[in-house]
Amino acid sequence: LTLAGAGSLLTTTERLYVGYNGTGTANVTSGADLSTTTNYIGTEAGSTGTLSLSGAGTTWTATGTTYIGSDGTGTLTIENDADFTATSSRIGEHATGVGTVTVTGSGSTWANSSSLHVGGEGTGTLIISDGGVVTNTSGAIGVAAGSTGTATVTGAGSIWTNSDNLHI
Repeated sequence: LTLAGAGSLLTTTERLYVGYNGTGTANVTSGADLSTTTNYIGTEAGSTGTLSLSGAGTTWTATGTTYIGSDGTGTLTIENDADFTATSSRIGEHATGVGTVTVTGSGSTWANSSSLHVGGEGTGTLIISDGGVVTNTSGAIGVAAGSTGTATVTGAGSIWTNSDNLHI
C-alpha cells in the first residue's frame, strides 16, 4: 500500500493489519493521512509487516492499541517530520513477536496518550535518533519474564518522555 500526497486519506473503522499471515508493506508519505483504530504490524507468527511514515504533514492517528510485532515481525519507521498519535502501543507483544520502531529526524514524533511497552513477552526495540521525540504515560522495557526490550535515545534533540513510571 502506498498512500502519498497532501489530501490523501485512508480511514479504517475496524482493525488495520500489515503483514497478517504473509508479508505486507505500507508507505504513508508526502503529507498523506492515515486514520485507524487498533493496528497490527506483523500479526501472526511467521508474518512480516512494515509501515513507514515519512515527510512533513504526514500523519497517522490511531484510537486503539498498536502492536508492532504482535506474534510476527513488525517494523515501524517514523521519519522526516512525520507524526504518529496513538492511544497505547506494544513492541514485541507475544513470545514470537519481534518489533522494531525507529523515530528519527527533527520534527518526527510518536505521541501515546497512554502506555508504551518495549518487549512485552517477545523482543522489542525502540530507537529514537537525530531529534525524534516519543511521549507516553507509563513505559516498560522487558515487561514479562523471558522478554527482551531495548531502547536507545541518541543524537541532539532526541527525547523520550514518560509522564508516569518507567519500568525497566
